[in-house]
Amino acid sequence: MLYQVFLIEYHGGGKREHHAIFVEMNTMDGSGDMYHVIGDIQRGMDYEHRQLYKPENSLTFKTKSSIGWMLELTVVSTESVAVSRPPKSSTTSARDYIPKSP
Repeated sequence: MLYQVFLIEYHGGGKREHHAIFVEMNTMDGSGDMYHVIGDIQRGMDYEHRQLYKPENSLTFKTKSSIGWMLELTVVSTESVAVSRPPKSSTTSARDYIPKSP
């Protein structure tokens, strides 16, 4: 079975938006699995997986863009890879990520 994969964008407050990967598992009601990290570079990030999730139900939902398709077996392995490679926190200053003016 094939599942459609989307990039979801949420209003993040301020100038930053939040992005997540969404795999639509149920075409009848639009629900599926969401994969994303929460937190920030300075305080650290945590991986989060939500099942039976509907992005459009979020108050901060902005856009949903199709980015491809996945086989059912690939969806299962995606979760195991994501769990085995948690996001790293960084002690780097936020200034290091702001482009310098010419």
